[in-house]
Amino acid sequence: PAKPAPITAPVSTPQTPVQAPAQTVAPAKPAAVPTVSPALNGQRFYRKCIACHQKDGAGIPGSFPSLNQAIDVLAASDAGRTYLVSVVNNGLRGDLKTKRGNFKGIMVRQAGGKSAEDVADLLNYILDDFYDNSSVKKFTGQEVQTIMETQGRMSGDKVLALRPVDG
Repeated sequence: PAKPAPITAPVSTPQTPVQAPAQTVAPAKPAAVPTVSPALNGQRFYRKCIACHQKDGAGIPGSFPSLNQAIDVLAASDAGRTYLVSVVNNGLRGDLKTKRGNFKGIMVRQAGGKSAEDVADLLNYILDDFYDNSSVKKFTGQEVQTIMETQGRMSGDKVLALRPVDG
């Protein structure tokens, strides 16, 4: 029998690969950070406060003071505003005596990882939600930042000493 002819493949010559024309790719834009209204930001921050101060700001008698009865008075004076920012920024410790009762305990710092704008939004949320605060000036991020820088970090008992008598 005859042998089959060997199979041969066509011989190809090496070719230079074709390069696609260079394309200019615009750098990716960072994803837009959704903006949240100051009121919603303050409300979200307040969620950390609810366990002790309650959703309605009434607090727990003897343990945690109300936020719906004297914050507007404190926010009406420079000393009170400094005190409020310092409480959020540094916490509070000691025997708190108010017109509405006495409280002994510790409030831990709430501003960790929060910006001055966040603290302003929280305080404004409390004022807006629990008070007719038309006469109380809104907190601003700049005001809060200035207070935080001026007061610095301090212990909770030193913050308590900042509390104005009329609050």
